[in-house]
Amino acid sequence: MKKTIKIIMIVVLVAIVGIVLINLIKKPDYGPLQIDEDITKINTVGWQDSAFISPDGNELYFAYMPYAQKIFMDIYFGKISEEEVQRMGPIRPGNHGNFNFDTYRAVKNEDDTWSTPINLNINSDYSLYSAKLSYDGNELYYAIREYDKNYGADDIYVSKKLPDGTWSPPENLGPNINTRFRDDHPSLSSDGQTLYFTRSEKEVLGIEIMVSKKIDGEWTKAEKLPQPINQLNPKDKANHQPFITYEGKELYFTRMMQLYVSEKQDDGNWGEPISVFPDLDASGHASVTADGKYLYFLTVKDKESFERHEWLLAYSEKQPDGSWGEPRPVD
Repeated sequence: MKKTIKIIMIVVLVAIVGIVLINLIKKPDYGPLQIDEDITKINTVGWQDSAFISPDGNELYFAYMPYAQKIFMDIYFGKISEEEVQRMGPIRPGNHGNFNFDTYRAVKNEDDTWSTPINLNINSDYSLYSAKLSYDGNELYYAIREYDKNYGADDIYVSKKLPDGTWSPPENLGPNINTRFRDDHPSLSSDGQTLYFTRSEKEVLGIEIMVSKKIDGEWTKAEKLPQPINQLNPKDKANHQPFITYEGKELYFTRMMQLYVSEKQDDGNWGEPISVFPDLDASGHASVTADGKYLYFLTVKDKESFERHEWLLAYSEKQPDGSWGEPRPVD
């Protein structure tokens, strides 16, 4: 009898220990999906990307994924599930399955704050990012990743503004622009006749800036920009995210996570690139208002944010000496 009681006590004890261990190692419950006032802002705990300020400075376009870049990589490698991250919140309304970016638009209010970002009608189940308006505001150029109408991994598309303010369905720019590689980050000259963009054979390195001219309504076969914009041994380099200013005299671009600018010389060639914010841990995705007074770009708060890959949208004002002032978050 005593032996039986002892066996029962051991079984109960093992069961209790098992329950405790299960509670300790089971995945955390993040609770219901959180949507709060933070989604009314541009900068959130998510991944903000591809900043673009409209020529008049009154519209801000950006891509958004509901988790920071490092968390995205944790999801990608199976360290955490996408559902668990979404429950951390806040989640901006949109199409966010399969690690997708949506592109959003915010409008400047009378008090210089920004309206709640609204996702564009052309977003879908595919990542849409690096959107930029034509200088007349009638066209929107952008990239779509792994779309079934692509020539390669990422292709550049254009949509035309409709009378109701929405955008027409995506139109592929064709094989003179898009290839079997990754083609993205378009930037159109103010006269609409020159297109700068990025082409990469790999995801991180091997990235170069391309240019194409529009002749008789058709884009010419894109060519690589020469040095000093692109560099020797391009497979070990990353020059991307170009932006051509209204006057066409400055080309901003990102080189290895730092923002650079090159000025067009009297002979028509581009000058040696200069770092725009050498004291920042990271910067990129630049765009400038048509009057040249404001620069919008992507950066990080500090080294810790850089290590966590937590990006935010910031802007800088042109100073009397021609330099850019201290960067400030857009909100």
